[in-house]
Amino acid sequence: MENNTSKQETIGFRLKELIKAIGYSQRQFAKELGVSPTTISDYISGRANPSPKVIKAIEEKFNVNPEWLREGKGEMFLPKEDETEFNEELLKNIIIGLENAERKLDKKLKPEIKAKLIIYAYRHFKNKKDWDKALMELIEIAGG
Repeated sequence: MENNTSKQETIGFRLKELIKAIGYSQRQFAKELGVSPTTISDYISGRANPSPKVIKAIEEKFNVNPEWLREGKGEMFLPKEDETEFNEELLKNIIIGLENAERKLDKKLKPEIKAKLIIYAYRHFKNKKDWDKALMELIEIAGG
């Protein structure tokens, strides 16, 4: 029996594109969703379809446009709502912490490296209590 659905129109194809777009391996993607790598492989190959629960988890964890994932329409990702909420106090604390870390390490970062570290810290260390230590680690990693 011949399938009239082109490969690009399948959810499996879109999952493969999504995994590539977020830079994950199939194994990492599976782990994030709490399923086996074999299950992800089955979805991609078309041997199985993700359950509504898995589809919902993909949409929520990776900010995927439901219409794109389910039907192949629209953009892959939804606009990030949380990026519109700006926490000025958090940003101020990160900048102060970064300046303190630079002084403690006796390093002066290039402005573009400093900007990247500030953005990274703002996105990832919102709940960190020891800013100085975290930012010093980032400076060391960045090779500042």
